[in-house]
Amino acid sequence: MSITQSLKGLSQQLINLESNKAVQDTWHSPALTYAKEAVDNVIARQPDSFDGNTVASIQKSLTVFQHVIQSLDTANLDKLENCSISSFNFVNGIPFVKDNPQLVCVSPSFILRKSDNPLIHFKLLGNFPEKASIKLSFPNEQTITLRTPYRLDFKILQDTIFPIQDNPAQLSLKRGSLEVISSSITNLFQFTIGGIPSSPGTITISYSYTTQRSMTDTYDYTSNSIMVSSTKEFGNNNDQDTTSAVYPNSGRSFVPGTGIAKIEESHGKGATKNDENDYDGPHLVESVATHIKFRTITRYHRVGTSGHRVFRILAKETHTYSVTDTHLGAQVLTLDWGASQTWTYPSSLSGTPTITFTPFQGAVHSYTSSFEARYVKIIYGAGSVTFTTPNPLG
Repeated sequence: MSITQSLKGLSQQLINLESNKAVQDTWHSPALTYAKEAVDNVIARQPDSFDGNTVASIQKSLTVFQHVIQSLDTANLDKLENCSISSFNFVNGIPFVKDNPQLVCVSPSFILRKSDNPLIHFKLLGNFPEKASIKLSFPNEQTITLRTPYRLDFKILQDTIFPIQDNPAQLSLKRGSLEVISSSITNLFQFTIGGIPSSPGTITISYSYTTQRSMTDTYDYTSNSIMVSSTKEFGNNNDQDTTSAVYPNSGRSFVPGTGIAKIEESHGKGATKNDENDYDGPHLVESVATHIKFRTITRYHRVGTSGHRVFRILAKETHTYSVTDTHLGAQVLTLDWGASQTWTYPSSLSGTPTITFTPFQGAVHSYTSSFEARYVKIIYGAGSVTFTTPNPLG
């Protein structure tokens, strides 16, 4: 197999590794990308035309690197780190590629801001010659806690990078620098770390709902004229003992105890304690919600005036009915990253609630149906709305 074919095979292996989700989720992926770019550059130079010593040197580095790749367990972080180191060794062993100081990547490149001010562990991947002088600033000079030819580590409190006075609800970017002096040459690299706010934004749920309440209207009630008579003019030539009852209008009730009689016409004399005269009453018998009763007595006399009474019954009556009121309500939810929250409709909800999403950056939008926005997925269901947010760190 020619050296070109071998290099093309390695390039394909690196492509397969880069596409592996387990590798993508780690900070070692840039090292493999770096190696692939170096391999592709060598392929472009038509390595089959190289002299024998150059080909042998490339083949030696390639064989070692391929052995590391073939034995790689992507679930084993130690082996992944060994693969990253091997990628740098391989590139530095290829002719035409100088092992000058380089910064390939910084991990993590983003951090999720937290309220407890955690200690952040940063790793810098690249070429860092052993004899080089190194100065790391972020934002002030930092102490390097681990140094190898291909890796630098340092630790720093979150609030040192992103002070409390910075708006914690906005994306913040902070720049660091790495100075590597090697062979009297100063190499300056700059990198940027992003501080992601603890929440992707807020959800405002605007909705309307109904409530029921009871209303009572009061009216004056007046009955038709009621006559109780023992006079011959009205054909009642007998003594009368009559109980007259009235009832409230349809859908209404009397206010208990409000029934009174209003006399409109009267003949004769009323009864006294010691005398039975021409009439007695009307006297209240019962005044309740469903009816009012009065008792009236008139007497007939062959000589003299017979009893005669005409009256109306007055009272208060009420109509009680139900009223539906519509109200506007709103609830604000603060979303968490990588989480799902569900808002359940109130039992008296009227119509469809409107969801307004205010992201930590970008425009505010409102929705009345399921939608997948940049930082939240909104799903309208039967009786609820669910909000799902992504993990900002992948």
